[in-house]
Amino acid sequence: LSKQSEFESEVLPYMDDLALLRFEEDGFPVAVQETVWYNQKEAAKVLGVAWLGTEEDVLKVEFQAPSVPPTTRRSVLAMLNSLYDPLGFLLELSTKGRLIMRKIAAYDRDTTLPKDLCTEAADWMKDVQKVAETTK
Repeated sequence: LSKQSEFESEVLPYMDDLALLRFEEDGFPVAVQETVWYNQKEAAKVLGVAWLGTEEDVLKVEFQAPSVPPTTRRSVLAMLNSLYDPLGFLLELSTKGRLIMRKIAAYDRDTTLPKDLCTEAADWMKDVQKVAETTK
């Protein structure tokens, strides 16, 4: 508001007078609001996504990659479904993950997948890890 010329011309001359008013003594309700400040080390959750404070205003995607690249349909699906992105920031990556799901749908849960599908899933995992490390 202070950048608007109307505010400067209409309100600023009366700021000293407004400070002298005692609203509580005259029976007017006064709303008191407590301001909450977040440190960069604290993280709040916004729709399940970590928000890393007001200093940088960063939303961080959390992705826990398996220690061993997935080789079965069960392990690939577990990895693909572990990506949580309700805001759609990683839509391209999640779409690639859905396409991988389609390709492996014909296989049994615990049978080893062909090497090309395992490689594609491992590449997807690496891409998500890169994005999760640099999300802003």
